Amino acid sequence: MPTLRLLEEKEIIEAVADLNKIYPYIPSLVLWRAWEYAAYRHYRLQDPTLDLACGDGQFFNLVWGNAGRVMGIDIDEQVCARARASGVYAEVRQTAAHELPFADNTFASVFSNCALEHMDYIDQVLSEACRVTQPGGLFIASVVTDKFTEWELLPLLEAKLGNATRARELKEVYEEFHHIRSPFTIEEWIARVENAGFAVNDYYPIAPEPFGRIFMLLDELWHVKGEKTEIGQDMYAYLSGLSNFSEGMQDIVGGLLKLSPNPNVGAGLIFVAEKRKL
Repeated sequence: MPTLRLLEEKEIIEAVADLNKIYPYIPSLVLWRAWEYAAYRHYRLQDPTLDLACGDGQFFNLVWGNAGRVMGIDIDEQVCARARASGVYAEVRQTAAHELPFADNTFASVFSNCALEHMDYIDQVLSEACRVTQPGGLFIASVVTDKFTEWELLPLLEAKLGNATRARELKEVYEEFHHIRSPFTIEEWIARVENAGFAVNDYYPIAPEPFGRIFMLLDELWHVKGEKTEIGQDMYAYLSGLSNFSEGMQDIVGGLLKLSPNPNVGAGLIFVAEKRKL
């Protein structure tokens, strides 16, 4: 049976300062990534490592800057170009995650940060991740859960104000913007990962209620379209003028954690698994 792991308040708060180095003045990203960063620091990746849907490499470098040979893959060629320019990866390939161009048992570790839920062929992706992982190798990833979509506050507020049509539009636009395809329960995520050939050893809930709801509201507001740009650009311009932003965010995170009485259920999930040995 997988072991439920709960992060300490101090770990999450301390993560905020480091995250502000790469996500300055973006509150929603800092709130969410603080959980991931704090959890990942309990583990070490073995070479060679595959970063599945690598993005620009900034977050990987922050967490595991001393990693050895790391391969990155992403579906977006522009993202791949930024990943190559980062110097984090030995090689970056543009490819779909459900059709990995690697031989069986290639990697000692596979990592995927907040990406699996966006993929259209999730069971094939998980099977491919298992195929290219060495027996006994590590698979660590973060994903969103069913609570991510359930706890959307902005559509709820619009509905309470009597704007049912606007509420539906906001929900649909937000979920399509993020390409949310697999907001599974914690239990279903674990079952699918294990059905692919892994054994889940540990799991960490991310952003329990109301922490998760406040994150959702901030992220939804950030992406609301204004006349010319997203509201987030105006928010960024304002927040970047606050010299004590990092310290203030640490205080906010501490307060939200104290207000979140059930840490066992969150808007997201980190799972740590290993490929079953033959």
